[in-house]
Amino acid sequence: MMKEPAVIDQPDAEDGRKDGGDSLAESDVTLSSTEAAPEERNDAQAGGLRQWATVILGLLVTLLFSGPIFGWASWQPMLEEDGVYRDLCDSSEPLCEARSSRMVLLYTVGQMAATMGLAVVSFLTDRAGPLFLVVAGGLLASAGLLVMGQGGSELSTGPADVVDVLQIATILIGAGGACLIMHAMKLAFLVQSRYFPIVMTFANCLVDASAVVPVGFYQSYRMGLSRSSIFGFYAALCLGSTALLALSWCGAPLRTLEACNAAELRAGKEVEAGSSKHPRLHGLSVRRQCASLEFAFIMVLFTTQVFTSNSYLGYNKLLLESLGDAETDYAYVQIFTALLPASALLAPLYSLLLSKKGFATTFFVVIFLNVTWNTVALVPSLQLQLMGFIAFTNFRALLFSTAFSFLGHTFGNRTFGTINGLCSLVTGGLSFLIWPCTDLSQRFFGSVSAMSALLLTLCLPLILLNFRLAQFLRKHPAGDVCSQ
Repeated sequence: MMKEPAVIDQPDAEDGRKDGGDSLAESDVTLSSTEAAPEERNDAQAGGLRQWATVILGLLVTLLFSGPIFGWASWQPMLEEDGVYRDLCDSSEPLCEARSSRMVLLYTVGQMAATMGLAVVSFLTDRAGPLFLVVAGGLLASAGLLVMGQGGSELSTGPADVVDVLQIATILIGAGGACLIMHAMKLAFLVQSRYFPIVMTFANCLVDASAVVPVGFYQSYRMGLSRSSIFGFYAALCLGSTALLALSWCGAPLRTLEACNAAELRAGKEVEAGSSKHPRLHGLSVRRQCASLEFAFIMVLFTTQVFTSNSYLGYNKLLLESLGDAETDYAYVQIFTALLPASALLAPLYSLLLSKKGFATTFFVVIFLNVTWNTVALVPSLQLQLMGFIAFTNFRALLFSTAFSFLGHTFGNRTFGTINGLCSLVTGGLSFLIWPCTDLSQRFFGSVSAMSALLLTLCLPLILLNFRLAQFLRKHPAGDVCSQ
């Protein structure tokens, strides 16, 4: 279980970066360093009623609005049935390759906005704080949902158009979701140290679970509701929920994060003096943190595995369609999307694996699940893809839960956003390769099998680096969450 950095003395407001709240008053720190253990001092400032209320409401907003763009497998058939990009095909072939490719491009633009947006807001998080993320995320996502419901229905949105309003909508939804995802990662710092892994795990699992939202969109559309009414209602719900969450953050929750920042600065001085029992990167500058094995590992992890995950989400419908899913009225697409939130049910198990076995072992499980679903994707059997769905659902949930727990535990709250921003910046750039790689695979091989083979090879560098991480953590056990 994870410990928070020790507080040597009562922190002043200027000792830490602001997380968007008021300066830390002396009354907020109830225990001095001579009277309480590190865990007790942290728990005196975290885990109150206001903090837990903010965590619960934040997790609910995360579930509903952080990642609907990743449920594209359900949005795409709804858009197709509503006539979007229909003019790209002949009347005899309504689901032609050009239209499918344009749909993949639409998804790619949205998920790239989510990934690149995550990079941008990550850099802002350490200074602007979670309150900014909630407000920005709510406004962007609400606007995108509203535009998504109004544009592109049964009209020409082909190459001749100067602006594709649906691409604008997916960009807004992706960027808004990025703000809310990054906000969710801050929730774990509001609670006692013993609850850090479980809150971080739930936050990441609920990001994946939010991909099930488009299933409800599609089913509502099939029941006769218009696309504009569906997206309009959800936009209003998003705006209201995020406004309530923003109010919840004001006051004590923001001061709790500020106290955490000050504590990490104090712990950093202990690290430099060689007397700290906390992770060696806590309290150090971003430059020094980047010149570490831990940073190299997390960078390779994000660039390879996030690309792999987002690629599968993008071409999954094409894969299933090539195996005959259209004949089942896209039943397998709906099953795949519906399985994504199931990972939230296993969040306690993920947290237990992480706290008992540590980072290296958990990352090996992530790699095994990756190899499993990519191998299944190469097998031309529609029924067998159910096994791949289960492996992918657990892979994605465990990947992000462990990765962000690693970020928080290793680098600390002060630089959490900046380090994540550096990783997301590179990951976002690579994500734009999803569409051309998928398109090339279809052109030269007639399917997306070449993409699955490519994603398998991306596991190799991570396997090698994970062995090195395991050796390193044995020498520096304070850096592993299972030692806490």
